[in-house]
Amino acid sequence: MVLFKDGDVILGVVYIPPEYTAYSSPDAFGEIESEYLELSSKYENIFMVGDFNARTASEKDYIFIDENDKNNELECVSVNDVCNLNLFNIPIDRNSMDKGKNRYGNQLLELCKCNSLFIMNGRLATDIAGKFTCRNASVVDYCLCNVNFIKNIISLNVLEFSHLYSDVHCPLFICLNCNQSVKESIEQNNFTGQSNKS
Repeated sequence: MVLFKDGDVILGVVYIPPEYTAYSSPDAFGEIESEYLELSSKYENIFMVGDFNARTASEKDYIFIDENDKNNELECVSVNDVCNLNLFNIPIDRNSMDKGKNRYGNQLLELCKCNSLFIMNGRLATDIAGKFTCRNASVVDYCLCNVNFIKNIISLNVLEFSHLYSDVHCPLFICLNCNQSVKESIEQNNFTGQSNKS
C-alpha cells in the first residue's frame, strides 16, 4: 500500500474532445470545475492529468494579489497560493514551446485562476522548456495540481512519441514523492496450523 504524507490523493484523468468537433462540449471545463469544487471540499490533495485539447501558450495560470496594493479592492487577503510556489522552488511563471492559444486554452487558464490550480508543464526542471506534447507542434496534454499537492511532484517529463501509446500524443511521465508503507500479511498454514509472515 502506498500512502502520501498528507492523506488521500485524488487523481483526475481528463480527456476533452477537440473544440469544433461533433464530440466537443461547450461546458466541458464547467463540468471539470464542478467536480473539482465538490472533491476539494473533501480532499486536500488533487491533481489532474490528460488531454485537455487546450493551447495556453505561456500565459499566466494565476492571479497575483498584492495585499499592499492600495487599488486592491479585495479585503482580508493574507496569502495568495501563487506565493507558495516559491516555497517549493517552483517558478511562478511557466514556459511553453507552443506559442499558440485557442478558446479551450482560455477556458483552462480561467479554470486554473479561479480554483488555484497550477499547470506543471514548463515549471519543473525536467520540463523547464514546456515541451510539445502533440504532433511536435502543440502543448495540449497537461498535469495540473493544487498548491497542496505540488510538493509531491518530483518530476514531469514529456517522453518521445511512440505509436504504441497514441496516434499523435507524447506520453507524460510524472514521478511522485510518497511514503511507502509495507503491510505485513499473515498467511495461515492450513496443514500445520502455524502462521507464516511474508
